[in-house]
Amino acid sequence: MKILLVDDNNVDMKEFRDLLTLEGHEVDHVHNLPELQIILSNSVQYQGLILDLMFPVESGISIIESEFGYRMGPIFYDQYIRTNYPKVPFIILTAMDPSISMFQQMKNHMSRYKSFKGIFQKPVEAYEVIKGLCEKT
Repeated sequence: MKILLVDDNNVDMKEFRDLLTLEGHEVDHVHNLPELQIILSNSVQYQGLILDLMFPVESGISIIESEFGYRMGPIFYDQYIRTNYPKVPFIILTAMDPSISMFQQMKNHMSRYKSFKGIFQKPVEAYEVIKGLCEKT
């Protein structure tokens, strides 16, 4: 499976990315909006998308819109990725506690997309993410 991983943390995600690669998946990892825009302009075909929930505020997305860095993965999806990959399954990764209200708000917000396969709490096993991406809805 060819996967696009959008996560600003290169150090923590290296092992995760390496495990996906060992399982036979090809992973492109981008760390910010400019890198994402380059990938999208190249029209690469992906079979799965993995987005981090929280990013530092990026240029081009207002602080109010990003809620001080929160929800950046979903904003990337809504404003940039969805146009190129509307039917590609995607999941969101987060270290956020699932018991807080923002977690449920984000899940409800993203559930409107048929290709949304869920939110996984970090740390997460690579096989669980692949299973989630391949799950039929």
